[in-house]
Amino acid sequence: MSKNAFFLISFMFFLSISINAQVYTIFLDDTSFYSAGIFNYNFKDSLADGTWILHDLYRKDSVKIEEQTIVLIGTYKDYKKEETFNYYTYRYSIGKRGKKPYWQYYVQVSETYKSGLLNGMTIISGGRDKKTLNEVMYENGKKNGLDVSYHYGKYQPYNINYYSHDTLINGFYYYEDKKNTLHFVIMRLDNGEYKSVIYDSIGQKKIVAYYDNIDYTMYKWQKYYPNQIMEKEKEGHFLQSIKEIVFDRTRDYDHDIPDWDNVILISGTARLYNQNGDLIEEKEVSQSPR
Repeated sequence: MSKNAFFLISFMFFLSISINAQVYTIFLDDTSFYSAGIFNYNFKDSLADGTWILHDLYRKDSVKIEEQTIVLIGTYKDYKKEETFNYYTYRYSIGKRGKKPYWQYYVQVSETYKSGLLNGMTIISGGRDKKTLNEVMYENGKKNGLDVSYHYGKYQPYNINYYSHDTLINGFYYYEDKKNTLHFVIMRLDNGEYKSVIYDSIGQKKIVAYYDNIDYTMYKWQKYYPNQIMEKEKEGHFLQSIKEIVFDRTRDYDHDIPDWDNVILISGTARLYNQNGDLIEEKEVSQSPR
């Protein structure tokens, strides 16, 4: 085959792809196609089939279009989001000693869709080295699999959750230390209730709590001596709930760990033990919630 024939066939093949795959280039003026989102911008639902590209420019500046003016790109099929959606951003870097500062352009968020629903891995990146901050597996719009958050600027996890169709099964939180010491564990029990364990910085059990499966409110709390013998136990009605942790469907991945050393028991029984595990005090509690 001659070189000219090869280029002709290649051009015709590219032309057929271009005709069948519609590309829509829009600008900041075109607000009917996008809205403000958690990651600066978000394409609206039910856009026409094809690939949509949003540039961080107004139409009057369209001559300045280049690859690094793209802030959002994604594809629609049957008027629904399909496959990969990438959100781009810049980060100002001071550079290494002796070098000038510069702007880094990179994919801040990458999402995968199927028929309009998140389906596959969502990855959030950032920091000086643009490292992964969070990665979550979705199936049909629900968290289904691992949800891992990393310390800023490090590829070291501080939170590893495992979900089944948006329900938290296990969660592990870690101290920010060289050993990545376990700090907090939450686990779903067979009856749908939850148990959490808080550890100190040397890995010893400190607090154990149990939560019901109705509104995920605590009903039992235990505190332990350093020798791992129970020091205090409270059982009954509390105010503390872990509902936001169990059903976290937001993008705020930095949960508040419920590290309650002295929780308030509204009504129920409080017990105190010595370091040998002997019960030395037991009393009934009944008070008005604060």
